[in-house]
Amino acid sequence: ENSFTSVDAEGFKTLLEEASGYDLGSFFNDWIYSPGFSTFVVDSFVSIPDGDNYITTIHLKQLLREAPTFHTNVPIELAVVNQNWEKEIYTAIVSDEYDQVIVETSFIPEIILFNPNNKLNGARMDEEAVIYPEESYNQLLNYADIRIKKNEVLDSTFIHVAHIWAAPEPEMSDNLEEISSSHYWEIKGFFSEGTDLEAKIYYHGNYEGLLDEDLVSDTEEGILPIYRLNSNLPWEEYHDYEAFQGGLTNGIGYFKLFHLKKGQYAFARGTSVVDLPEPINKNDISLFPNPVVNEILFSKLPQEEIHCTILDMKGTIVINQKLEGNRINVKNLATGIYEVILFDKSNNHIYQSTIEVNN
Repeated sequence: ENSFTSVDAEGFKTLLEEASGYDLGSFFNDWIYSPGFSTFVVDSFVSIPDGDNYITTIHLKQLLREAPTFHTNVPIELAVVNQNWEKEIYTAIVSDEYDQVIVETSFIPEIILFNPNNKLNGARMDEEAVIYPEESYNQLLNYADIRIKKNEVLDSTFIHVAHIWAAPEPEMSDNLEEISSSHYWEIKGFFSEGTDLEAKIYYHGNYEGLLDEDLVSDTEEGILPIYRLNSNLPWEEYHDYEAFQGGLTNGIGYFKLFHLKKGQYAFARGTSVVDLPEPINKNDISLFPNPVVNEILFSKLPQEEIHCTILDMKGTIVINQKLEGNRINVKNLATGIYEVILFDKSNNHIYQSTIEVNN
């Protein structure tokens, strides 16, 4: 009936309402006629027995990203998960800054996952994975913008990562000055005993409008990864990490987080109080120029065969070859920040640095 015709927003709303039978007034007011985004997060939940079942009250909090008012009549989906990874899915309509959903489950809930099927993402993206003992695992979760690497897993491990594009609550320890106003991560799941994972979280502030422009548009000096177990606790500097920065003014870099824990992660500016690991470079090797256009040169290399691996900011290997003399050609690499790693003939890690390519 309406093929090859055009309508304005109000006309489109009317057509959708007639076809679906739903009142879309709140949806259009919040998402079409107003700027910004909204999402909900699980603040807490409590379960009480009810015969063979359990009544679970899930407390939700709405977070805004550049939206003028809290959204109303938002359809959501929740997954209630038990210790055996069994899921029960529930839908609800929620509104305002705080709301709650009450569900009846056939088991004791261990975790609550918001938006498990990514049906209405809002200001967040969710991704999950199962990591098995017998398999290697080093994967970029594209939707969540995080790389997870397995170091040790003795039994199957389930991990769920939410990348929330809204400001976290600002309560923080004394050494922190400013927390990201735009995003944070939350990691949930079931980590088997002996599980040891690491993660890479990336910051991007080199162009106007990117998520970390507020913290690193001028300088990356003082940027730190921060952590809290849940929203009831203050943010603190993460306890074990390594920083990879291509420079202090290009607005791009990442942190490698060792011994990953369940909880929430973000970026902040402050003064580090953590004893960081000794740098990997225990010799006088250096590289130049930086930034580079066509070719990287190395000085003071050991007199032996050296292997070079170069990774982009997502951890993808883009060059992996033996050094010819003291140089390596990078003219085919796209402009950006890269991680350069050198190995000796025994495959020992002897040098690591970040470099900016301007091709």
